[in-house]
Amino acid sequence: MRQWTTGESGLSFADACRINSLETDGGQGVFKQNATEGKKQAKERRSAMKGYVILLAAACLQFCLGGVYAFSTFMPYLEREFAIGAGRSQYIFGTTILVFTATMIVGGRLQHRHGPRRIALLGALCYGCAYLGVGLFAVDFLGFLMFKGVLEGVGIGLGYVCPLAVALKWFPRRKGLATGVVVGGFGAGAIALSAVAESMFGSGISLSRVFILLGFAYLCLSGLAAAMLSLPPEEVVPNGQVDLGEEISDWGVRRILGDRRFWVLTPAMFAGTFGGLLVIGSLRSIGEDGGLPEAQAVLAIGVFAVGNTLGRLIWGVLSDRFGRVTIPLSLLSMSVALFCLLPALGVSPGGFLAVVALVGFSFGACFVLYAAETAVFFSARVVGIVYPVIFFSGYGLPGIFGPGVGGWLRDATGGYLSPVLMAGLVALLGAGFAAVALFRLRLPGATTLSSKP
Repeated sequence: MRQWTTGESGLSFADACRINSLETDGGQGVFKQNATEGKKQAKERRSAMKGYVILLAAACLQFCLGGVYAFSTFMPYLEREFAIGAGRSQYIFGTTILVFTATMIVGGRLQHRHGPRRIALLGALCYGCAYLGVGLFAVDFLGFLMFKGVLEGVGIGLGYVCPLAVALKWFPRRKGLATGVVVGGFGAGAIALSAVAESMFGSGISLSRVFILLGFAYLCLSGLAAAMLSLPPEEVVPNGQVDLGEEISDWGVRRILGDRRFWVLTPAMFAGTFGGLLVIGSLRSIGEDGGLPEAQAVLAIGVFAVGNTLGRLIWGVLSDRFGRVTIPLSLLSMSVALFCLLPALGVSPGGFLAVVALVGFSFGACFVLYAAETAVFFSARVVGIVYPVIFFSGYGLPGIFGPGVGGWLRDATGGYLSPVLMAGLVALLGAGFAAVALFRLRLPGATTLSSKP
């Protein structure tokens, strides 16, 4: 750096010292600014890496909880060992879904108050203990209902909302993709459990021992994943500003139920989950009633789960790109798949499996699109409060009506034609409703049913 002297340009000694001091301070200022920028970039890289690790942990926790969708794998053994028929076994499955979604409402508020890690750990404990309870204590329908229906539902409800809310806060710019990755783990969990359980049964392990082994495995894996969950240092919205949002206490159940956006998202979700739950709860029986060998009927469960997992990922990407138009498209896809399900079974096993994959693919959309749109319509800050209410109404109620009505109609008619056609009609009506509601109502916009359109 050049040093000014008293001999240059007639500068006095004091002026020369002042100029030299200013230039030195300026150089140091540039150095400090560069150092600060470097530290900031390094901090952002570490934060991004931590976000991906937490996203992986969230998907892993959902992977464990997704075992609920492998329920039809256990149906033949429930009937064989405990004389629990299709109607009552579907009641157990429906109870799990109902309790799961009802508990989500409480879990969403608890995770805001106590943090996602503690509530997710509690959910993991309940979930693993449910499997242990079935294996150790369940000897009749009531025992299975209390452990597999109620306690497992509580565990899923507490554990499900935490990783979802955390992922949306870490990745506010890619809500659809983040949601798809997390809930994609839920779909993959059914694939894994179905394969592992069938392998155990094929090795001669009893139903009770299978549940005990699964209980210990789920306690360890889900507990570890839950312990890794944490919130980002600050909640950031897509423009880079801090997401202050509204106070969580402002969003009571009454306000949510009075919001126009709730009454657009919920009926559409109901229409999609109704048919998916009806099929997944009885898929093995649908295949065997249609003449499929046992091995191919079991394979159908895995195919559904693969389609479900891929659907969650792909619909998430489509949601980020095309927005709410994907909701009626997913319902239309579901209705077409359901109308083709039984005719495909009469044509060839391969055709049936292809349609099963499409049903699973369309069903996967329900767990991505509505969570992502809730974050868009309401803000990511209140997803943990608002989405559980939508989820209960759009998924929990079909959890009772879908499998329950499907099992009852099957027992009454001796086949699955009537329940599957009914589910296809529900999805088709839902597609029409969603197309009209989403594009004619001002969304996001009107906040209450009493506001003028």
